[in-house]
Amino acid sequence: MAGTVSAPALGARGRVAIVGGGPGGLYAAALLKRLDPGREVVLWERNAPDDTFGFGVVLSDETLGGIEHADPVVHEALRRHLVRWDGIDIVHRGVRHTSSGHGFAALGRTRLLEILHDRCRDLGVDLRFRTAAPPPRTRSRAPTTWSSPPTERTAPPARPTPTRSGRTSRRTAAATSGSPPTSPSTPSASTSPRPSTACSNCTATPSHRTSPP
Repeated sequence: MAGTVSAPALGARGRVAIVGGGPGGLYAAALLKRLDPGREVVLWERNAPDDTFGFGVVLSDETLGGIEHADPVVHEALRRHLVRWDGIDIVHRGVRHTSSGHGFAALGRTRLLEILHDRCRDLGVDLRFRTAAPPPRTRSRAPTTWSSPPTERTAPPARPTPTRSGRTSRRTAAATSGSPPTSPSTPSASTSPRPSTACSNCTATPSHRTSPP
């Protein structure tokens, strides 16, 4: 079973609970206790100490180097039981191809667990086998605070746009004053439409108008 470190246990009280007594949980417990001997570390495993699942464990030279750096005691105990090799044979259609330069080492899984058990006990880790982990304590959480909805923004008033004649257009003037625009095709009640005359230079319907004399 893979070890799981409870997140609330890493608080200021220095108490750590690990659920699972596999190689990962045991090694994590040993390292946490080694780094801080005053920290309380409890490991819960529902199976017996000698129960194991899986096959042998293979470690690369790089992994062994990391173990040696983290805990030389564990590395020395492993070294005495490792079987090493540096070549890999590949047989394809009856032809054997050997690739060398790959450093690997292996040992039985039961022996690995025994080494980690001894290391945890020497460091003072509380190992509790054949015991299921208790349920985590529930903590009351503060109600979620929702942020206020975004304020609806209004577009800034449009600036009056002068026409070619220098006068402000009706639509722009209405937008700046806040009143609804007046349709340019509908004349106002108090204003009569200005008469227009055709251009003398045009033979068809004129596209521009001139003021009467």
